[in-house]
Amino acid sequence: MTGLPRWEAWIQKGISEKGEVLDAASAEVASARRDLRAAREAVISRLERFMGTRAVSKVMQEPYVTLRNDRYVVPARPEYHRVFEGVVQDSSQSGQTVFVEPLFAVQLNNRHAAAHAAEQEAVFRTLAAMTEEARQNRGHMAANQELLARLDLALARARLGRRLQGTLPAFDAVRTDLREARHPLLALDPEGPCVPIDIGIGGGTTTLVITGPNTGGKTVALKTLGLLTAMAQSGIPVPVSDQSRFRIFKRVFADIGDEQSISQNLSTFSGHMVIIAGLLQAADDQTLVLLDELGAGTDTQEGSALGMALLEALNERGACSVVTTHHNLLKDFAYRAPFASNASTVFDEGTLEPTYRLRMGAPGRSHALQVAGRLGLEQAVIRRAQVLMGSGTVRVDELLARLTGELDRESEARQRAEFAAEALEKERERQRSEEEESRKRIREAVEKTRQEARGLLRDIERRGREILRDLKGRDTEGARVALRQSLDDIRKEVSRRMPPPPAGKGGGPVQAGDTVRILPLGVVGTVETVASGGSEAEVVSGGIRMKVPVSDLGAVGPGESPAAPGPPGAGVAYEKGSDVQREINLLGSTVEEALASVDRLLDRSLLESGLSLRIVHGKGTGALKKAISEALRRDPRVAAFGPAPLEQGGAGVTIVQLKE
Repeated sequence: MTGLPRWEAWIQKGISEKGEVLDAASAEVASARRDLRAAREAVISRLERFMGTRAVSKVMQEPYVTLRNDRYVVPARPEYHRVFEGVVQDSSQSGQTVFVEPLFAVQLNNRHAAAHAAEQEAVFRTLAAMTEEARQNRGHMAANQELLARLDLALARARLGRRLQGTLPAFDAVRTDLREARHPLLALDPEGPCVPIDIGIGGGTTTLVITGPNTGGKTVALKTLGLLTAMAQSGIPVPVSDQSRFRIFKRVFADIGDEQSISQNLSTFSGHMVIIAGLLQAADDQTLVLLDELGAGTDTQEGSALGMALLEALNERGACSVVTTHHNLLKDFAYRAPFASNASTVFDEGTLEPTYRLRMGAPGRSHALQVAGRLGLEQAVIRRAQVLMGSGTVRVDELLARLTGELDRESEARQRAEFAAEALEKERERQRSEEEESRKRIREAVEKTRQEARGLLRDIERRGREILRDLKGRDTEGARVALRQSLDDIRKEVSRRMPPPPAGKGGGPVQAGDTVRILPLGVVGTVETVASGGSEAEVVSGGIRMKVPVSDLGAVGPGESPAAPGPPGAGVAYEKGSDVQREINLLGSTVEEALASVDRLLDRSLLESGLSLRIVHGKGTGALKKAISEALRRDPRVAAFGPAPLEQGGAGVTIVQLKE
């Protein structure tokens, strides 16, 4: 931005906030205005003295000086001429007051008029000089104006985004996926309800057909998608959650509302067709098309057929289309077309009122009769309409209601599975945190023991020096007695200072032949060899040879042997030749119970490398299979897993291959 300090100072001191030229604008203006004030004061003061004389005051209507035709005059009665001479400049509507310029004031008024003209000329020349200064810097001023306009627009965007409590949009190359999206006007209304919706378009689904009851929020959902798309591409923070993504479109076409026109001879249907014909010609793979009440305004069959053909044409051009409708044929089209999907606004069957939520993946019923009844239509008319509807429509509505119920139950099951998986992950994270804290305490205890051992050695060395000093000059028997006493004192001191080893904790030094417990498995074994560096040992338990980190080895209790099981709760020991379970049946189990059973199965299977396991979980809603798959994917013991062959259970059974 280019600074213009001379011109800015000129404007600040010479022009008022109302746009008036001030005396400080130039010396010429200041001088001209001094002359003008002097001329005005001269004529006014002379007229006031004139009106104060006794003879003149008798013919004055009011004792004040006023201005008529840019001349200072006095208000007098019509018979003023009996007292003085003057020029009448104006009169009142009643004719009882005439505004007279006395003859002696003519010259004074002329001088005032000349001073006023000189002041106007000075102002004109000053403004001309300012204009010339601006003309010479017009390039810099134009650039400054453009920059200020951009800054003002950026500030306006930020202020609007703050009022909307919006977030900066994230963009995607393929799909628009909005989470908890709110219509901007509803979001700004502090009193009105604003129900957030989830809506998406793009990728494999280029067409979305929204159905549902009247006043249910279909058009609002359509406008929300269009407005938020335009706002996001304009750099405005939008009222959506952080998980939302926006696809960039070069064009957003919308046909919303009734475009009928008497003057242009357009009906509702023809008004829509004029708009649709134009947008179809311009639509391409960078276009978002929003159509409200597609197929309305004409015969249902013809309107539906025309709507389906239009959606196919838009899909062939690569455009993304979102439409609202009440036609069952378009609902069926969205169900059958591979590039299309249904969505519906949710209607509360209990209260007979819309919830304004949007359900993706399912068509909705119009609920026209229920809405009409809620809006005050007579029940007799509604019952007659139910009779006239016929059984075919009733069956369609029943099927839609049943499908909606199934989708709701599936959604609830999916949410329960997600909650269970999240809870399981939190529990595992807690266990990992506790294990890390336990290892930390062990390291601290070992370091503390080392420090105490060093102090004990220093004390022993000091005691030894004291014993050597005491032995000098003593007899042999007395020396032996003193030495034994000192050794007893040292043993007692060592026993007092040395802390007991932590029960069940690993990480201590081991050597070949030691009996140890493998803490992760809870089994007892014998150390065969210890690797160089002492970080890993080879342990044999129940005829099984395995390499175990020394940190996972702990001391065993008195009387335990490699073939004996550990204390209660420490695990299970396995003898050589025992059969390892290769299959588990989880039918009827909850997600939490199933994951615990799978974890125990994997633990028991560690004794045989490369083992293949079968997990029977059934198909159901798929929540149990999903949770088990997520757990297997993160488990370091699993090499691979997948569904069983069809003859062995198919998708209801998962085959797990353990690592070698």
